[in-house]
Amino acid sequence: MSKQIEKLQKYRNGILLIIILLTISLTALYKYVLFHSIAELFSIAIAGGIFIVGWNSQKYAKNTFFIIIGISYLFIAFLDLIHTLGYVGMNIFLGYGSNLPSSLWIVARYLQAVSILLALLFRNKNVNQNLLIIGYFSISIIFTFLIFSGFFPICYIEPDIGLTPFKIISEYIIILIFSISIIYFYKYRKEFEKKLYKNLVFSIGITIISELSFTLYTGVYDFPNLLGHIFKIVAFYLIYRSIIVSGIEDPLNVLFRRLKLSEKNLRIKTKDLEKINVFLQEAELRYRTTFEQSPDGIMIIDPIRLKAIEFNDVMCDLLGYSRKKFATMKINDYDVIENEKVTKSHIERVFRYGRDDFETKFRTKGGEIKDIFVSAKVIKLGGGKYIQSICRDITESKKIQQQVEEEREKYADLITNIPNVIYSTLPDETGTTIFLSERWKEWTGVHPEEHYKDPDAWLKTLHPDDKDQTQYKFNEAIGQKKAYDLEYRVIHRDTGEIFYLRDQGVPIVDSTDEIIRYDGIISNITERKKAEEKLEQFVSTVSHELKNPIAVLLTSLNYVTKHREEITTEQEIKLRDGIMRNVNLLNELVNDLLTLSRMDEKKMILDWKKYSPLEIINDNLNLMEPNLKSKNISIDLDINEDIILYGDIARINQIFRILIENAWKYSKIGSNITIKAIDHYSGKNNSEGIDGTLFQFIDRGIGIHPKDLPFIFDRFFRSSTVNHIPGTGLGLTIAKELIELHQGKIFVESEFGKGTTFLMFLPKVQIK
Repeated sequence: MSKQIEKLQKYRNGILLIIILLTISLTALYKYVLFHSIAELFSIAIAGGIFIVGWNSQKYAKNTFFIIIGISYLFIAFLDLIHTLGYVGMNIFLGYGSNLPSSLWIVARYLQAVSILLALLFRNKNVNQNLLIIGYFSISIIFTFLIFSGFFPICYIEPDIGLTPFKIISEYIIILIFSISIIYFYKYRKEFEKKLYKNLVFSIGITIISELSFTLYTGVYDFPNLLGHIFKIVAFYLIYRSIIVSGIEDPLNVLFRRLKLSEKNLRIKTKDLEKINVFLQEAELRYRTTFEQSPDGIMIIDPIRLKAIEFNDVMCDLLGYSRKKFATMKINDYDVIENEKVTKSHIERVFRYGRDDFETKFRTKGGEIKDIFVSAKVIKLGGGKYIQSICRDITESKKIQQQVEEEREKYADLITNIPNVIYSTLPDETGTTIFLSERWKEWTGVHPEEHYKDPDAWLKTLHPDDKDQTQYKFNEAIGQKKAYDLEYRVIHRDTGEIFYLRDQGVPIVDSTDEIIRYDGIISNITERKKAEEKLEQFVSTVSHELKNPIAVLLTSLNYVTKHREEITTEQEIKLRDGIMRNVNLLNELVNDLLTLSRMDEKKMILDWKKYSPLEIINDNLNLMEPNLKSKNISIDLDINEDIILYGDIARINQIFRILIENAWKYSKIGSNITIKAIDHYSGKNNSEGIDGTLFQFIDRGIGIHPKDLPFIFDRFFRSSTVNHIPGTGLGLTIAKELIELHQGKIFVESEFGKGTTFLMFLPKVQIK
């Protein structure tokens, strides 16, 4: 029996609510206006009670949630009361129809939804209750006036249309605001008593259902309207249970919920403070231990008096003073570099930036000067600001640093002066550079600093045709942990010049045989490569030039051997002439090659003597007279016999012979050759303006084609237009190099088909 009574008491509130709902609902069968009035008066009474509880809670509760809710529900009750009096059938406000109560309903629900949300958002804020009342009063009066004066948007149209879009949309907006409030309730649920929190959330949820019902009716007496009011009664009953009943039965849970939370937090914070206190004691012990046992001198400096108010024994030992004596000394008594002005500037920097690190010098009691590194920062003690300075003796390290710097400079000078590049690189795919000597820029135009910033800088300098193969060989060596020997080309970034380099690197390993880096040396082999290319070309060309006369000789000799008895005297003479001509050509070619070889190997030493150009030219003309007569060529000679120059007579003779023979060889039959000299020449062929003589060799021969002019002094070059004329293609090359050995220059001017002029300028070299 007792269990049934307990069970009945447990559900008595629910039973009471059902009885209330049934009773109020039955009145609608008699007259709907009566039902509406009772339902609204029920919610108005509860709203008034909420105001009373909320208003009186301001003396005790710091949580302003109940204050805002209480004040707002007073004015919600006011609007609901006018709504009730203005309902169709009450006949109190005549001539307004169903739009009046519908509009008042929307304003009251907007006020209810917004107030709950604001109460949650400002629950921990200080609010002025008087201003809050004035604000709600003003809003209520203004909207009441707008509704009665017809300026408020229409919410209901009679007789057949019913709810307007404004009314329906407003209901959905109100539902959205209520939904947001539920989210905030869940977020701050720990700040509310559990039962209170549940009732409030359920109340808002039922209100949302109620508002949905009020979007469905057409006539104000329709069933959705009835259903909406029933849900409103349930919602306000839940508010009644959560605020009014709880406020009367258990006011401490409602009014002092935050106080309990604060008390709980205070207990937690007290425990935390106890832990912090223990931690601070331990920290102070650690600090004191560190302060006293630090290998560096530590001082706490008064920035006004410039004296140490606290210091460790290391500081005294560093300078050789007793603690009693050191306590009386100012900073500038032992700082050699700083005066009081400089010290204050350091202090200003510390206060401005929080710390300052610098080097200075201290004088010990015995007069010794020590290098000191000072690290100073601001600390707070007893409400005042002081400076903590850590002083480290760096005298020995400075000496070592100076020695290292001197060694580094020697090493840097050595690296700079050697003709190779020294480098260190990491064993990765791109060969990330960690050191590179300055000479690298000379060959690539890329500063070593660029390599330190860009791991791909080395690969970017490589010639495109060499990049893939070089990277493959480099990675292969790294993979096999072995040394490498690479040859590749680089392109100078600024000039576009190509350099041939030889790159030799060896792995440097640690104690576990892991490669930590590669150290290497790069040599410039450009000259060697060019010499090899030149030699290769030279050998190829010589082989070709020797091939023709030898082939002629072999053919002629073979013919003579096989057909000796059949050869006529005339054929014999022709064969003998051909053999002699090719033998002479071979002899000339060999002599020319020997001359070029000696010049290439820098083995040709000139025997400088005084000579007369006129005499040497006349000697050559006498020797060549038979050749000149064979083509009926005349010579115009215009050289002053007083011209005297210095040079190697044999080589000068060779130069003149080559140029005269060249003029004869390519002159037409019966033409004229002019040889003249201009002493102390200062024209366009003497750009440097030095004293010397210009020789001109002018023929009226076949000339040189414009496309052949750039190559006329190249080795073995012979124009396709002169293949029928014997020659080695080395004469003009030898003449040019011999002239340059005499510090002279040679130029050529030609008009194809009309003749050629070779101009040779020889300076007046003075031999001591």
